[in-house]
Amino acid sequence: MLNIDNFKAYYCDNHNETTVTGQILDNGKTNINWSDIKDKLIRLTAKLTERYASDILYDIKGIEDDLTSGNIQNKTYLIGFRENGVDGEDWICECSPEELPSRYRTIWQVLTEVDDKDNIKMVLQRVRYGS
Repeated sequence: MLNIDNFKAYYCDNHNETTVTGQILDNGKTNINWSDIKDKLIRLTAKLTERYASDILYDIKGIEDDLTSGNIQNKTYLIGFRENGVDGEDWICECSPEELPSRYRTIWQVLTEVDDKDNIKMVLQRVRYGS
């Protein structure tokens, strides 16, 4: 079984990363506008999947739920794009390293980072497996 820490950022051009920033408010929620990341995820899904593109909505909803929970923490979300849908971390990490290239067209991650001054940064970036 794979571990999320085995996936590293893959930089081959400037289209492989999108970053947005915001603040955590007094109620624990955030004012971050992550529309650029959602837009990129939807565009990637449309480009990379032949069917079941709506799977990405579950991943977006899961991230949104965490952002509005009032308890935002540093977290990494893996998203794998297949010909027939989109998988989250649980399904991706069930693969063996040898299965990844044949199963996924590409894998991306959304990083949520919070600092001690209640600044929040989200980064969408392409990743690859590296043990």
